[in-house]
Amino acid sequence: MEAALFPDDFDGIISSAPVVNSGFAARFIQTPQAQFPDAISLANLDAVLKAGDFDIIRDAVLMKCDVADEDGDGIPETVAGDGFLNDPRFCEFDIEDLDGVLTETQQEVFKTILASLKVGNGENEIFTNGFEVLRLTSDATSWFGPLSPGTPSLHFAFGTEIYKFFIKDDPNLKLHDIILNFDDISKIFPFIAPNDLDSFVERGGKLIIFHGWEDADISPRDTIDFYETVTEKMSDEERDDHIRLFMVPGMGHLEGIFIQTPPRGADFLTALEN
Repeated sequence: MEAALFPDDFDGIISSAPVVNSGFAARFIQTPQAQFPDAISLANLDAVLKAGDFDIIRDAVLMKCDVADEDGDGIPETVAGDGFLNDPRFCEFDIEDLDGVLTETQQEVFKTILASLKVGNGENEIFTNGFEVLRLTSDATSWFGPLSPGTPSLHFAFGTEIYKFFIKDDPNLKLHDIILNFDDISKIFPFIAPNDLDSFVERGGKLIIFHGWEDADISPRDTIDFYETVTEKMSDEERDDHIRLFMVPGMGHLEGIFIQTPPRGADFLTALEN
């Protein structure tokens, strides 16, 4: 957003998980409203999905998706048995796979968490790829709760504060009083069109984008889609000179900003200088 709206401010920018849109803010309301349906106050919190439930979901995904493509033909033939998601492209995980493991109510809440990945147009799209499920549950208690007594989740904290002070100007607004309005949210998080980076690139700006595959908040898919769209009409030379994307295995949300050493970080500042 900085490079698009204020292209003359900086010669170089390092950006982590940069895709911000109306769906980004909307899920901060969707998930806590589903997770804490009876929340009247911060002292009255009872999450539908507990920390142990997210562990159960991860185990179920690994059990179904622990496969291997031994001959390299793109079709998994065997169960690898190593407890590791060898290739997430081979894993399509259905909510019904949780039958008998989670209650119907818990499954509906998890559908909401999955659906809240893509809500920029006001419509829900449920991702059932095993990788997305594992990514979302990698730090689930922080983002979806319960985080700690009196603190529902990071989504709750961000969502309610955004609505209280940026959208409705009502510091007394409660979680379940909020009705999602995508027009309101779009005023706070405007859509950044791909050609909005043209001025930044034309003046010689350098942009390093990085995103952790273990980001339980913002989907790495969004960043990849953004990068591919932005660079689609660039020559290879122009793309490599001005915009680079690095996807980091094992890195969580924004960890690379605070951790400068592998495997969960890198020295991006030196890379930008060079």
